[in-house]
Amino acid sequence: MNARNSPSRPRRGREERRGLLRPLPALLVALLLGGALGTASAVVPGHHPATTASDYPSDQAELARAAASTPGDRVRQAITGVERTGLHVAPEVRSLFTAAQLRAIQDRIAGSAVPLHVVYWAETSEGGYSGEESALYQIIAHAAEPGVYAVASPGRYPTAMASDGDTVYVEADGNGRPAAALERLVGELSHLAASDWMPEPASGTGTESPDSDFWGGPVGGFFAGLLFAALVYGATWLVIAVVRVSVGARRG
Repeated sequence: MNARNSPSRPRRGREERRGLLRPLPALLVALLLGGALGTASAVVPGHHPATTASDYPSDQAELARAAASTPGDRVRQAITGVERTGLHVAPEVRSLFTAAQLRAIQDRIAGSAVPLHVVYWAETSEGGYSGEESALYQIIAHAAEPGVYAVASPGRYPTAMASDGDTVYVEADGNGRPAAALERLVGELSHLAASDWMPEPASGTGTESPDSDFWGGPVGGFFAGLLFAALVYGATWLVIAVVRVSVGARRG
């Protein structure tokens, strides 16, 4: 029989095509499964919950402890002062300022678009708190007013926080004459952008879903699942191909 008319050649071609198409059903199943798992990971409540500035446990824990504590006389006086005028200058450092200087700083605080609560006192280890940061947490927790709070001492770098406990970083270093140093601090704080001090909305308020997913929601999760499934499937078939070539070479 003529080799050109042999039925073995078409049969071989069909078998080769079947061999090429054989992995497709498994690939489709893998992709669909990966997409389904990716979508589920984005939809399941509590998966990759969104975090905001007010969600950080260290700030909230410190504020909770401060709210449960009883402030000493020194901190209570500071709270009263910032609630009244936005500025508390402790008796031991009041002589460092003239009446005109204090009025000018109070006017600057009153005219600030950012609600400011500033305490100026001498640093001490006998104030009933452990460090300026601890005192500031107590002041924030018990004053319970929104805005930016700061504690400063002569020649010391000030400590500043937003009312949700987030640290506010400033360039004013506290050096120089007390009035000038305090004016620089108040001036810098009064020009803060809203994003630097306003607490972010808590999860579940409607601005951001508590089910927000790392991949950007169900659609992002679906395509991420497809990508992972394709990578895993491709890597598996690559390993199988390498093994087949290696075994064939040995047999040959």
